[in-house]
Amino acid sequence: TRLRNATPVSQLQVNVAAGPVEDVRLTQVVIRASGGGDDVADISSASLYLDEGDGLVGAGDTLLQASQVYSGNNGSLTFSGLTQIVPAGATRNLLVVYSYAAAAPGGTYAARLQSPAADLTAVGVTSGLAVTPSGPLVTGGTTTLAAGSLTFSAGASNPGPSNRLRNATPVSQLQLSAAAGSAEAVRITQVVINGSGGGSEIADVTSAALYLDEGDGVVGVGDTLLLAGQTYSGDDGTLTFTGLSQIVPAGGSRNLLVVYSYNAAGAGGTFAARLQTPSADVTAVGVDSAQAVIPGGPTINGGLTTLVEATLVASAGANNPGPSTRLRNATPVSQLQVNVA
Repeated sequence: TRLRNATPVSQLQVNVAAGPVEDVRLTQVVIRASGGGDDVADISSASLYLDEGDGLVGAGDTLLQASQVYSGNNGSLTFSGLTQIVPAGATRNLLVVYSYAAAAPGGTYAARLQSPAADLTAVGVTSGLAVTPSGPLVTGGTTTLAAGSLTFSAGASNPGPSNRLRNATPVSQLQLSAAAGSAEAVRITQVVINGSGGGSEIADVTSAALYLDEGDGVVGVGDTLLLAGQTYSGDDGTLTFTGLSQIVPAGGSRNLLVVYSYNAAGAGGTFAARLQTPSADVTAVGVDSAQAVIPGGPTINGGLTTLVEATLVASAGANNPGPSTRLRNATPVSQLQVNVA
């Protein structure tokens, strides 16, 4: 499995062996394609190397011909005008490599030497006579193109409804879990959060911050601040955390935590944060491929926070004294009992 813009990708290694009579010059190689992908649209170019033997393009390999393209989907690829000599009694390895298009939608791809007798052209170096190659069908492994992926869901500690004081800070509003697929690590560069509720985000939310959360949904010493000091675009508007560089490892997940700081002089009310549409509200890119990754997942809502203020009510106590007659030097004399709640 390889990323969509992978290059170079080894597709087929063919070993050619010359008999003991004379050196053989290889002048043409025809390779045939198969698989579910589109070989014309998805393979930007193919190259043929004289391979030192490890099946990978390296410093010890010799480029024989580059920038060839398939004649059609599941068609043929022709490397012509070659002058590669295989010494008498010796062998050489030929390596076919592809460069895939970054915009390839993905699929499966394979290369094969269908019939050496028909698809290899060779001539004896000394005799000048045509040599008819022999051998079986040689097929390379199937390459599957994959793209980086990122899926959002509510974090395990996504906050529920709560009552908080008007000047509370920090208040956890939304926990997101971001999971990357196995193809590659993904870098998150921007997250847009939507506000809702009966309160005014402009008047009452003094600032918002985004943390890399260790998982408990509460800001603590194990969390990493990604961006602070952000404000809403308007009441029930958007909050944009941009310029991020948070990496989610391939096959792993990370928790993002949105927290608010509230205005002590605000009017109060109810407030909630949500990730409305991950595909539109999160910007991400594959770490290895540098290709855009379109996140998936549903709308994710944090709990509703209700801002409250302390209250104190005074009333007569249950044993508030009534009228009484006491001696002039009586002491102490209960005069009043007040209940405060």
